[in-house]
Amino acid sequence: MQDRPDLQSMLFAVAAFLEREAVPATADPSVAFRLRIAAHLCAMGAREVHHEGQDDAADLDALEALVGEAPLAPAERRDRVARRQAIRMLERRLGEQIDADEDDAAASADALQAMLGRRLRVANPRFDLREDLP
Repeated sequence: MQDRPDLQSMLFAVAAFLEREAVPATADPSVAFRLRIAAHLCAMGAREVHHEGQDDAADLDALEALVGEAPLAPAERRDRVARRQAIRMLERRLGEQIDADEDDAAASADALQAMLGRRLRVANPRFDLREDLP
């Protein structure tokens, strides 16, 4: 039996090939642009695979604290699909709470900014969230 690379490694390898070899070898600018998009999507998928377990857990913890509800049993928290469904449900509930009481928005701002930072790190790891930016 041969061990294969993990999904994160495979996605980063495809992204590197597209960016370093396929794009420079492509004469058509529209095809090169689509290849760069494909490379970006592969790299983004690799970062998501790398961070998803800990990011989901942190988002779930933050949302449970903000909403005051814990929809998953400890064993269910290990299930990726259940975790993602719970996160979406808690996001909707938090939105409803904020709509009903604007004070919840101010109390939730730090936790929501941290969640946004985790998501942006996956989409673009160079994105700068510092508050002192103009």
